Amino acid sequence: MKEPLDLFLMRYVDEITAMLGEKVYGMYVYGSIALEAFDEAHSDIDIVVVVKHDITKPQAKQLAKLHKRLAREERYGNRLDGMFITLEQLGRDEACYYTYEGTVKFGKWDTNAITWWLLKHKGVTLYGPFAQSLPLEVEWSHVQATLQYNLHSYWATKTRKPFAFWRTEDVVFAVTTMARIYASYVKQEIVSKKEALQWLAQHARTEWQPLFVEVEDKLQGGKLPFARCARMRLCRNFMKQALKGATNDQSLIVL
Repeated sequence: MKEPLDLFLMRYVDEITAMLGEKVYGMYVYGSIALEAFDEAHSDIDIVVVVKHDITKPQAKQLAKLHKRLAREERYGNRLDGMFITLEQLGRDEACYYTYEGTVKFGKWDTNAITWWLLKHKGVTLYGPFAQSLPLEVEWSHVQATLQYNLHSYWATKTRKPFAFWRTEDVVFAVTTMARIYASYVKQEIVSKKEALQWLAQHARTEWQPLFVEVEDKLQGGKLPFARCARMRLCRNFMKQALKGATNDQSLIVL
């Protein structure tokens, strides 16, 4: 008997191919599923639908209705994070139609080197040619540049905000993302958040261990016991130290 996730993905392939017909070139999963780290309770389903020609506005409206219906009818419907891109857009950072939490919009999504590397090297093929055969060229140096950009633009700016890590979800996102950046940079491959957190806990200084333990517990469905203010300060200090350690363009030092 097939697992619920497999059945949902099969339905999604059937729905998309029935709607778009021969326009569909291939459908692929990347992210936690491709990294064999899918969490039934929390993980999103990251999908790339490659099409031969641009999605038209009438088709975009049809896709919006489909994803709204899936979000209502299916257990995983609200967790689809997907984008619809043409063959020519593979490897480029361009706007496209994308789906998020049951909606379909047009704009920038995960069109970066990390996504392209995962798709090319770890992608799971749902429909069409194998992911590894896609006309997509991405070097690890491109991934490194994206990781550095994320550190010194998004995270450097966010860490300076007074209450950036006040909410529990912001603490979890910050710590797991930083762990993933460091672990991926050193291992020279994209790793799951769980693997990255375990790796960082083994290599980072003792003072950060309570933060790692709490985040790991939260990922397993527990609660963060720290007082909110103390947790916010610890997370901010951790992020500042992580950013300080990442100033070298050639390598990231261990915290």
